[in-house]
Amino acid sequence: MAKGGGASRPRFRLLPTVLLTAVILALPTAVYGWGRSSSSFAIHKIEVGGTQLVTERSVLRLLRRRTCVRL
Repeated sequence: MAKGGGASRPRFRLLPTVLLTAVILALPTAVYGWGRSSSSFAIHKIEVGGTQLVTERSVLRLLRRRTCVRL
């Protein structure tokens, strides 16, 4: 019989559950924040293959039209 005459069930520990949930949410958030600000993922150079089919001028024109990149 359980103490206090109540039903026999395991106690739910709130603090460890809250801490585990915070870690599970904080870890991916921290990694994402680091990845956004890190220069490890910066694009420094783009090479385009198959240029014998398209002129450089038309490729640059299309890139300027589709992106905000200043070439």
